[in-house]
Amino acid sequence: EAFELPGARIGFGWNPGTPPAGLPALTDRFATSDHIFEPATHGATGDVLMVAFSAQGPGVQQWHAPAAALRASGLRLDALYVADPSNSFFLQDPSAGWAGLDYYGMLVRGYARRYDGRVLVIGSSMGATAALQHAALGARALAFAPRVDLDVSHGSFVPADARRRCREAIARSVGTCHAAAAGACGGGAAVAAGA
Repeated sequence: EAFELPGARIGFGWNPGTPPAGLPALTDRFATSDHIFEPATHGATGDVLMVAFSAQGPGVQQWHAPAAALRASGLRLDALYVADPSNSFFLQDPSAGWAGLDYYGMLVRGYARRYDGRVLVIGSSMGATAALQHAALGARALAFAPRVDLDVSHGSFVPADARRRCREAIARSVGTCHAAAAGACGGGAAVAAGA
């Protein structure tokens, strides 16, 4: 177990069990989990579900401040914060296989089905890659600096077949998202890329 290594603070992955009390928390119990659901109101479904995919590194509630601002404006926003403990661009599943697209898709669909299409999918960097992989699960997807081709960007450790499936999933999901949004105002996927 990673927890048994002196000073281990990275690569937690999906280690079983509870972290030992002596290990400082990285981020509100999220460093060893792949998701946290935060409802706006306990016992009620919010107006919108924000699915927020984390960037590379230990899982953090990266989109917590924007969610809080939206709630402060009066929007009943539920948030599903999603992390990839393996840092594999959401391509690896908890069994260390390369079925992450299916795993995270099922995870998001399980929450999204309660919102009748009122789902925002968002992420930055590695999280933006996941936002595009799963764009079709939301009414709108926002991706800030995604890595869309892992052959040329940060993905050399990912097996070639998984990199190919990542590209195909992005093309399929974004294409589905844009086709569904063609008649609707504001739908689709938006990508922001740095210089």
